[in-house]
Order: sequence, then structure tokens, then C-alpha cells
Amino acid sequence: MDDLAVSKTGNPLGGWTLYRIPTTNNGTKGQPNHHCAGGPCFGDYPHIGADAHGFYITTNEYSFFDEPFYGAQIYAFSKAQLAAGVTNPRMVHIDHTSIAGNPGFTVWPAMSSGANDTRANGTEWFLSSMAAEEANGTGTDHRIGVWALTNTASLDSATPHVALHNAIVNVNQYAIPPSSQQRLGPTPLRTCLNNTTLATPFGKGCWQWFFEPTEEPPHNQGMQRLDSNDTRMQQVSWAHGELWGALDTAVGTVGNRHAGIAWYIIRPSMVSGQVHGSLARQGTLAVAGANVTYPAIGVLSNGKGAMGFSLVGPNIYPSAAWAPISDTAGVGSVRIAGHGVGPQDGFAGYRAFGDPARPRWGDYGAAVPYNGTIFLASEYIAQRCSYQRYITDAPTSPLFTCGNTRTSLANWATRVTQVTP
Repeated sequence: MDDLAVSKTGNPLGGWTLYRIPTTNNGTKGQPNHHCAGGPCFGDYPHIGADAHGFYITTNEYSFFDEPFYGAQIYAFSKAQLAAGVTNPRMVHIDHTSIAGNPGFTVWPAMSSGANDTRANGTEWFLSSMAAEEANGTGTDHRIGVWALTNTASLDSATPHVALHNAIVNVNQYAIPPSSQQRLGPTPLRTCLNNTTLATPFGKGCWQWFFEPTEEPPHNQGMQRLDSNDTRMQQVSWAHGELWGALDTAVGTVGNRHAGIAWYIIRPSMVSGQVHGSLARQGTLAVAGANVTYPAIGVLSNGKGAMGFSLVGPNIYPSAAWAPISDTAGVGSVRIAGHGVGPQDGFAGYRAFGDPARPRWGDYGAAVPYNGTIFLASEYIAQRCSYQRYITDAPTSPLFTCGNTRTSLANWATRVTQVTP
């Protein structure tokens, strides 16, 4: 199940209407039966978009108990009904998404800024990439997908009838980026996992606060390299008659690879019901000796915007950064909105909690235009503390929280930045 919360007022501190969307697709609750291996399906990596008429959620569908990928799913709702708080809003489920003979993967719906696309009785746009294994890719490609859901005005009728179209746009080659090295600094959770001498109620070794004696982890946990994402499309915007999107990619030369961002501005069109995409601008953002990851682009109706992302490197703690973007000048210089003050020190990056370790990073970045400005949210590290403080804070604050500046198993934060392009 996926949950959708709709504010009852313009005040986010007011009441909310909660909707539960069945996404198991096992033939129950009016769903189709996708025969996912071992039982129900699982709608992973959900994302949202909207136009004048509809509100859209997309997921990547996998088997809950196995590995097979079953394709991207699109759930389209009447925006007016959601806003009115009706008990059972109309929903159209599109469960067959394919492009160039391959399954759709991370088909990201656009958020509209300013004028919506009124062509074909209302059109919602999406972007996707083509390199992922789920899309029968090899990790690198030179194509991205442009998708159009037409007749979205019919979502307000008793019998919605929308249609999904797509096309391929050729772009510069992109590829899976390497993990991101981060600057060395205090990592108290790592020190705790490697410690075998601290006295605890359970025996010697700080690690015993987190594991049973029979589950003793190796005491050689290394410094984390941050996950730099793969090549899936990130946040998509519709503004100034154009589609804006970006994804993570490898940059540099063999032996000196690091993580960069490939960005695109596409002018879509429809002729006789066929979708086309014209590449207005594209480029790659890279920082010498560092990594930039998990982009999110927000654009105003005048074609000026900002792209938020994380910045990290061997001499830079994970930081929140951004750069201006426009359809006339492309991407400008990088600015740091929130300087990181320490390294990532979370459970996902240590083999003690799962081997291989995968320190997921930056999945929750976003960009939202509002009233002539853009709000960016990017991950960074806003705190640091020593191992000694980590283990001795109690009783003035909970143990392993460094004065409530982190949790015992994670220390990332989100920086929200307001930008006026």
C-alpha cells in the first residue's frame, strides 16, 4: 500500500485527508494480478507530479519476496476530487509501461510551474532514463525517454480516458557514477562498532549495545564512501513550455572517475497523436576533485530556476549545494548553501548491519517553486561529535545522540534553501 495525504486547508499544520492506495497488484481490492513471484508486488521509489487536472504517483514495481522487476506503474487521480476530500477519488492505473521494447523504469512525473500544457485536452509529461538493468540496460546509454499522458481533463469526468505515449531523445552518453569519497573526520558509530574494550551491561565492547553476543560483527569497519545513485531520472519539472530533468552520471577519465550530474531541457511536442522531443539544452555539471549527486531542479514560469544537489569529496564533508539554471544560459557556478561539518556516519554504510554495505545518500532532495522563488532541500551533515561524547551523553540527553544532534545509527540532515533566480 502507498499512502497519500492531502491537506484540507492551505495551512500544513491543519487537518489532512489520508488515502491508502493498493499497490500490491495481486488481484485483490480491484487491482490487476501481476503474478509477482512469491505473492504480492511492491511499489518501490514512489514519486509525484501534477498538472491542472491530475495528480500522479509513479512507482517501480518489484516482487515483494523476490527480485524480478515488473515495470513502472502510473496512478492518475482527479486533482479536484483530492482537493475536495471525496471518500473514493477516481483513479486510473496504467500498469503497462514500455519504451523502445523495454520496461519503463523510474518514469518520473513532472511538477508544473505556471501554465499547464493544455494540448490534447490536458497533458502531463514524464521523463525516464534507459541505462538501468531493470530497463534491460547496461549501465550506460545515450537516450532518455519522454512520456505524455494525454486527455488528463477527463480525470474530472465520471469515465476518465487517458492515453500514454512516449518517444526517445538522443543525448550525450551517461553512465553509473562511482561511489563518492568523503573527507575524514570523527565517526563515533564506526568507532563503537570496532571497539572491544568498553564496559557495557552486556559485556566488553561498545558494539554490544547494538548486537547480540552471537552476532558479533567484524571490528574492522572502514570509512564510508557515499552511494552516488545510479542513472535513474531524478525530479522533473514542466515550465516555460519545456521539460527539465537531471540524473547522476560518471565524469572524468579512466582511473579518475567521480560523480557528476547530466541535465536536460527538452521541448516536447505532439503531431497526430505522436510524441516528439527536441533537445533544447543539455550539459554536465562536475566539480574538480569532488562529487555532486542527487540533483533536483525547480523552475519558475519564466524559464529561470535552480538545481539543488549534494557536494562531497576528499576535502569536503557532505554539503548542500546548488547552481542556477535557465533555458538561455544553462547551468551556472556551484554555490554551497550548507557546509557539512563532519562525515556521514550511518548504519547503512557499515558491513556490520548488512554486507555489502550501501550508504544510501541524498534520496530525499527536492525543489519546489513558490511565489517567485524556489525552495531546495538537499542532504548534508550538520553535526559532528567525538566517540567519547557519543558514549557518555546520558543522562543529560539520550545515549548515543551527541546532545540530540544525531540518532544512534544515523547523522544526516536536510538543508532547506530559498533561492530567487
